[in-house]
Amino acid sequence: MAVVKPFSCYRPNGAAAGQVAALPYDVYSRAEAREAVKGNPLSFLNIDRPDVHFPDSVPSQDDRVYDKAKELAIKHNEYNIERQTIEKSIFDEATEKIEKNEKDKACI
Repeated sequence: MAVVKPFSCYRPNGAAAGQVAALPYDVYSRAEAREAVKGNPLSFLNIDRPDVHFPDSVPSQDDRVYDKAKELAIKHNEYNIERQTIEKSIFDEATEKIEKNEKDKACI
């Protein structure tokens, strides 16, 4: 069985979730990603694909692109995107619910 350990992540507050969520960065071309983030500074795609903030002549691996990702990640914190540590995996939560349901059935 796989072992899932706690990890830190960025988790948007409920109101911002729809604006933050994005498809994985590698399903977008640079042009598609540029269009997807237009007018949406909360989209995590801004951080995943910071190259969209540069002309196509700037390579994706350029140091300026990485610096932009850092800048945007810091700015994300200003938008009230909450950093959390996930203590339980979805598997743990599901197992707890199943065990509780089984215990409840045994009490009937």
